[in-house]
Amino acid sequence: MNKVILLLISYFGIALVTSCLSCPDVNAFYDFASLEAEYPNGTSISENQDFILILNELEISYLADHRKFSLLTPAHATQECEGAGYLGKKFKIEEIIITSDADWDESHPAGTPLNDVILFGSNIQYSQYLSDVDDFGEFDRNHYFKFTAPTLDTAHTFHIQVRKTNGTSVPITTNLVSWTN
Repeated sequence: MNKVILLLISYFGIALVTSCLSCPDVNAFYDFASLEAEYPNGTSISENQDFILILNELEISYLADHRKFSLLTPAHATQECEGAGYLGKKFKIEEIIITSDADWDESHPAGTPLNDVILFGSNIQYSQYLSDVDDFGEFDRNHYFKFTAPTLDTAHTFHIQVRKTNGTSVPITTNLVSWTN
């Protein structure tokens, strides 16, 4: 009988310590199912102005990796717990391809990727051309693009494909963007 009582006291003691030192099972990753285009300087652009496009990830869902075992619900007594999605995207962005329905320049007829003429960045800090980005992992839920004026057609609708490492692709088509004199 004493062994049973000792065993129960030990179990509840371990459970109490475990619940005070751990956080609840949180869905540590997130995924997105759609995109929204934002045009901070509008869609009617003067020829000497850059066009800025921001893509915002929408329809966010939170996903788990591996759940950890816990004996009791955590009491949160000793540490602040992370929020849902704190480890970033479950499926990283593998590639972003931007094309136009019109001729951009002699080297970029309608339908060909414009990645080598579009600057990509985060928080309006454009660090490299989209074609040179080999790791989108550092970028969170907003993706910034800067376009200089095209040399041929001045009205463009952009088609964007965001491909993820799980093989899925999220498409979006922008509003008509026009460069004017």
